[in-house]
Amino acid sequence: MIDLILVSVAAEFFFFRSLLTRANQQKFITPLFLFLVSGGFLLIAVRLALSGVSGALIYVTLLFAFGAHLATLIVAATRFAPGTANP
Repeated sequence: MIDLILVSVAAEFFFFRSLLTRANQQKFITPLFLFLVSGGFLLIAVRLALSGVSGALIYVTLLFAFGAHLATLIVAATRFAPGTANP
C-alpha cells in the first residue's frame, strides 16, 4: 500500500508541475518537488520500519527527509521572503 502512495505522490508532482508550467509559475516547481521528496522519504522510512529493516537504515532515510525539509525551507526563505524580487 505504501508503494501505491509513493507512486501517487510522484504522479501528483507531474500533475502540479504541468499546471504550474501552464500558469507560468515555474518558481514554485522546485519547492513543490522538495516538499514531496521529503514526504516520500518519510513514507520510505515507514515502509522500512514495517518490514523490519535495521534502525540505522531507517535513521539514514529520516536524515534524507530532514535534508529535503531543510532544503524546502531554504528555497522558500530565499525565493519568497518579503523584499525579494519574485519574477
